[in-house]
Amino acid sequence: MSVLAGEEQVRVLEIGYGDAPAVHQGSMFANSDVAYFGMELPRTFAGSHRNFSSKTDFEDFPHIEASMSQLPFSSGAFDYVLLRSVFSQFGSRPEIIDSVRLGVFEVVRILKDEGKLVVAEENTPLGSDYIESELRKGGLVVDHSLPMPGIWEELTGAEAWSQARSQFYNDKPWDSVNSYYGTPHLLVGRKPTGLKTMPRVRTIRTDFYRPMEERSEEAIRQVTFEVPVVQDESSSETN
Repeated sequence: MSVLAGEEQVRVLEIGYGDAPAVHQGSMFANSDVAYFGMELPRTFAGSHRNFSSKTDFEDFPHIEASMSQLPFSSGAFDYVLLRSVFSQFGSRPEIIDSVRLGVFEVVRILKDEGKLVVAEENTPLGSDYIESELRKGGLVVDHSLPMPGIWEELTGAEAWSQARSQFYNDKPWDSVNSYYGTPHLLVGRKPTGLKTMPRVRTIRTDFYRPMEERSEEAIRQVTFEVPVVQDESSSETN
């Protein structure tokens, strides 16, 4: 499947596909009119699940290495963007948190009108409220916020969470049972038609994923991103 295929195809970008890309799991990818594209940080990022994978040939799909804070795609390029356990990075270094926060605005930019951001958050002790807040700051309407009901082994597939999640992921969520991480969630944010935005500039480190000794001062630069104009000025800053 190619993300460069015709306009009639449904285009899906997964950011942070790790060692379990959605294209190998979700039911929606059985359709020939769905084009999948994967994006990951370089392997120099120690937290990449690709570094822990025993699989050596599973990247049999179009994929690139890039940062979420500077997505190398044109505006309105995708129908869906998938994030799986990306917001768990909020417990990480400040520059990684910056990248995720700015990345939400970038995701909104590359989504088509009525396109959807699907967040499968399975690896965070912070619950789902803070994720909903970040999605709304980006101008998204949160259509669904579904917790996993009960225990994985006892799920029948009829629950709303199971039905929605199986479109994208059908394996057991990480740390879904007897864990301090809390209940796995599936959140869906929708980009409303005609969302108006305005530019903002932020100074960030663009090589945060490299080991400390390999970082360069030249990687500290100003980036421009778009924020919705409908939100309060006080909430438009990504502090």
